[in-house]
Amino acid sequence: MNLLLTRHQSVSLPIGPLNEVQCQTGSGLVNQLNIQLYTPVRANEITQFLCDSTLIKQHYGSVRLSWQARDTLTPINLLNQDFDVIMGREHSLKGLVPSFSQLYSPIIKFDGFSVYWFSRKAIEFSELEKLRIGLVEDPLSHTHYLLPLQDLKARSSNIDALDIHYYADNYSLYEAFDRREVDIISTIEMFRKGRNDGLHSVRITTDNSATLFVTSELSNAVRCELLTALEPVVEHLSTILNLSSVQTSLTGCN
Repeated sequence: MNLLLTRHQSVSLPIGPLNEVQCQTGSGLVNQLNIQLYTPVRANEITQFLCDSTLIKQHYGSVRLSWQARDTLTPINLLNQDFDVIMGREHSLKGLVPSFSQLYSPIIKFDGFSVYWFSRKAIEFSELEKLRIGLVEDPLSHTHYLLPLQDLKARSSNIDALDIHYYADNYSLYEAFDRREVDIISTIEMFRKGRNDGLHSVRITTDNSATLFVTSELSNAVRCELLTALEPVVEHLSTILNLSSVQTSLTGCN
């Protein structure tokens, strides 16, 4: 085999830790393109697209996509711009680093999706103390922690008296609901899809949001390539969040 003819072909790397996937561009460069999301949706497809990209090969030797828990993100990560692409909410990220908007800029915004309480029975908020309430133990999660807690505080004079059960992630929360460990949980409308147990729901808000950010140092050409690569994420989130459109902050992309 002629190595001179093949050295620029991208090469998939084995998955390392369970929360990331990597590939090599074949360019031999040291720089790595780092992407941090909260979902592994079509992760291999995204990384392979980028590793196959002629433009990305000119700047990076490898691509890494991770889906670490939000609470693993530190101010040092943001200050060092350890991630070239990161998903989150701007005010939460500014809470970690006030100068966040100088380090990162939005590339895709998912605005205006709803969050609901779900229960198998009609929800009587006057009897909250009798309900087992399920939340995710993630103080940065609006859908499964912050928004439902705000709603509970608005509806109850003594939130400490409520029977709240915390779970490690939303999958554990859903399993607890299906096992009837809890009576009521908060999540998005997609939770109802495919179920035949006649769920009751009450909307908490119609104004939830999430954003994909890129580092301020990236060229517009690389940003456009990332916008194309991340189309599977846009498609997935648009479907589960029931969004008809999303906002992009780039111009001049094909």
